[in-house]
Amino acid sequence: MDEETKNAQHYFAKGVNEASNGEYEKAIASFTEALRLDPQDARAYYNRGTAKGRRRRYEDAINDFDEAIRLDPQHVLSFINRGNAKGSLGRHEDALRDYDEAIRLDPRDAKAYYGKGRAKLQINLVDEAAENFKTFVKLADRSLDQYIKIAKSIIHEIGKAKKTGEPVEPIEAPSLLATERSTETDRRAVMFLDICDSTETLYKQGDHHYVKIFLKWKRIFYAELGKYNSVFKKNLGDGFMATFKDPADAVRAAKSIVKLVKESDKVAKDDEKINIRVGIDYGQVELDKNDNDDCYGLTVVTAQRIEGLKKESFTPFENDKIKENFPDKNRILVSDTVYDLLKHNSGFNFTEVGHAKLKGFGKKLDYIYMVEC
Repeated sequence: MDEETKNAQHYFAKGVNEASNGEYEKAIASFTEALRLDPQDARAYYNRGTAKGRRRRYEDAINDFDEAIRLDPQHVLSFINRGNAKGSLGRHEDALRDYDEAIRLDPRDAKAYYGKGRAKLQINLVDEAAENFKTFVKLADRSLDQYIKIAKSIIHEIGKAKKTGEPVEPIEAPSLLATERSTETDRRAVMFLDICDSTETLYKQGDHHYVKIFLKWKRIFYAELGKYNSVFKKNLGDGFMATFKDPADAVRAAKSIVKLVKESDKVAKDDEKINIRVGIDYGQVELDKNDNDDCYGLTVVTAQRIEGLKKESFTPFENDKIKENFPDKNRILVSDTVYDLLKHNSGFNFTEVGHAKLKGFGKKLDYIYMVEC
C-alpha cells in the first residue's frame, strides 16, 4: 500500500472517530483531507455528506452523496442519506426515488423503509407510510430501538384514525441520521469463505436441499472458527466472513476447514459435496461497536476480492506449475501482508502465485500467495 493511501485511511478513520464524538466540523475537515489524498473514495464522500447533514448543510451533503453514488452506484447508505437530506429540504418525491433505489439494491435495509415511510407521511400517503413503517419494524435491529418505538407509535396513530374516520394528525418522524455507526479503528485478519457453485446447486437441487447443506456446514465452520479464536463471524448467503486478531489463527482456521471439506467429500453423496475458496488479508479496519465488532474498510474489501480471484486475474504467474493448474476451489489465497507476517512460521508453507489485479482497485496489482493445505 502506498504512502498516500495509508495517509488517506488515517484521515478517514480520524473523521469517523470525530463524527462519532459529535465533532462534525472537524470530521468534515478530516474527510476533506482524505479525499484530497484519495479522490476516488466513495466512503469518504458518504461520511462527509453525513457530517454535513448533521450540520444542516443539506445541499452540500447532497453533492457529496452524488459523488459517492457516482463512484459506487451500489452504495445503499448514500441513497438513504441523500433521501434524508432531500426530505429536509422538502423534496419528498425526490427523496422517495432515493429510498426506492436503496430498497432495490438491498431489500432488507430497514433504514430505507423508515425513510420511505417518513417521506410518505409528508405527502399525506398515510396508509402507504404505515406499511413502510411496519416493514421497518420487522427488519430493524436493536440499535434502532428508539426508532422502532416511533414507528410503532405512528402505525398506532394511523390505525386509530382509520377506525374513527378522523383525519390523521400531523406526525413528525425524526431522521435516521440521528444514529450513525459507532466505530473505532483496530487491526484484524479478515477471512472470506465462499461455497463454490452455490447458485448452480440452489437452481438444481432447490431451496430445501441447499439450506439443509448450508446450515450443516455453517455449524461446522462456526465451530472451527471459534476453535481458532475468531472475534466476529457472519454468514453471507453463500459464504462467510470472519475476523481474527492474529493472522496465524485465520490461516489455521482456513486450513482446518479446507481439510474437513476434503475429507467429507470423500464419503459424501454427490449432491452433498461442497467446495470452498478462502481469501485472507490483514490490516486496519473500522469496528462497528453497535454490531458486535463487524468491520469495514479496505482490508475487508481486499480479502473479499482475493477470495474470488480467477486464473485470468494474474499477470504474470510466478509459478509455472500453478499457471498450468490454478485451482478454482478448495484453496486458500492470502495477501503479501499476511505472507510477510507468517513466512517464518514453521507451521505454514506458502507458494508464490503472482501479481493479481483485484476487482475495483484500478491498475493496482497485489502480490498473492497460496497456503499449502
